[in-house]
Amino acid sequence: MHRGVLMTRFFFWESRVKVSPSLVVLGIVLATLTGMAHGQNAIDAIRSSGKITIAYRESSIPFSYLNSDGKPVGYAIDLCLKIVDALKQDLKLPHLETAWLPVTSASRIPAIVDGKAQLECGSTTNTAKRRE
Repeated sequence: MHRGVLMTRFFFWESRVKVSPSLVVLGIVLATLTGMAHGQNAIDAIRSSGKITIAYRESSIPFSYLNSDGKPVGYAIDLCLKIVDALKQDLKLPHLETAWLPVTSASRIPAIVDGKAQLECGSTTNTAKRRE
């Protein structure tokens, strides 16, 4: 999918679910990385599998961490779950499965590029070096 089309979809979701612009940018960057790496874009992979895998850090408080029940929580988790809600509506997949993939600072980008996850919940800065 062309990045412009993907951006349009995220802005359409933003108007429907009232997500912040930074959430939209996060989703665009991560979905674009996945699509560039595999020839199949993240949206098509999610649609065909009925599942989205979210990469998260286990101890990046307050962005993403495990609560006492071992469940991922935090600001970034909340934002990623808003994207999942928007995907459920837009792709007409009300039973979209959400899987969780714990990552480290070293493994989070490869998890997206290698297609192990379609979305990363964390504070990742988009730098020239990471785009190489």
